[in-house]
Amino acid sequence: MANTKVRKKCQVDCCGRDHDSHQLCPIHLAKVRRYGSAFGPFKPARIAKGCGVEDCSQRAARYGYCGKHYKWKQRTGDASVRPPKIEWRPPSIKNKRSRYKYITVKDHPILGSGPMMEHRVIMTDLLGRKLFSSENIHHINGDGKDNRVENLELWSTMQPPGQRIEDKVLFAIDILKQYKPEILKEGI
Repeated sequence: MANTKVRKKCQVDCCGRDHDSHQLCPIHLAKVRRYGSAFGPFKPARIAKGCGVEDCSQRAARYGYCGKHYKWKQRTGDASVRPPKIEWRPPSIKNKRSRYKYITVKDHPILGSGPMMEHRVIMTDLLGRKLFSSENIHHINGDGKDNRVENLELWSTMQPPGQRIEDKVLFAIDILKQYKPEILKEGI
């Protein structure tokens, strides 16, 4: 049989840590040795109790509940009832913070599924590939909801790492490899 040592909990209310000696965890034992009290230089006026929800081992933070169950009580009216998960929804027309039109894409061959900005889906279909992290879509007329192909431009936000000629030449070659590889193959 293996020698298993049964760990006991610290005697300080709501601590919950294991102790080795003196019925106190190492933190409270150090406070007793330094200050003469497990609470430090002063004893708190109120000792925190456990959460009011059954089977919750967290310390009560607000009105007798831990942080999680307090939020549940705010949302549902009952601290033991978990609120339903809210699915992410694209901003509605009423939401003035969004300048762009969102669509829900299902089984797109390149992008997959989920809510996405319509202009990014259109440009991905036009290019036949995913957009690079250094690319963004510009709306020519400034209206982010006008997603006609003739109103969309692909912009690159890359910058060369320096101003030396060698760096600029290497940067130019990288741009050609990315956007016009046929020019490099022709040797122009």
